[in-house]
Amino acid sequence: MKNTIIAIFVSLTVLAGCTGSGKAKEMGPSETVEAFCSALISGEYEEAFSFCDSLQMQSYIDNIRAAFNEAARRDSSAAAIAASILKEAQVEIGEISKEQDKRMVNYTIIINEDLKKEKIASMKKEEGEWKIEAITDRV
Repeated sequence: MKNTIIAIFVSLTVLAGCTGSGKAKEMGPSETVEAFCSALISGEYEEAFSFCDSLQMQSYIDNIRAAFNEAARRDSSAAAIAASILKEAQVEIGEISKEQDKRMVNYTIIINEDLKKEKIASMKKEEGEWKIEAITDRV
């Protein structure tokens, strides 16, 4: 069971994992990233996609959903434990850089002292709201 929990952590933290709350008008890039991650961790996949603007991000969310569903299918108690621990995850927003009309939001997902993942969200403003186009690992 411990290996299953670790596998779930790795899968979900590689793909997502942060905290924040709800969607609100006129959120900046960092608030949008936080809200997206919060929705993803809560299993609110449609809400998470509402912060996105690409088929690539739909695929990203679908992969997270599939990984979690597969882990839950194999060991539902491990999936429940992993989900409760992930709800304690934190996100630290780092530098936000500007590239033409886009913003690149650097952030770090922190599960605990030993489990951290650095990410970059590429974003653009669409109809007055910041939308995530892609999320990549920060090297």
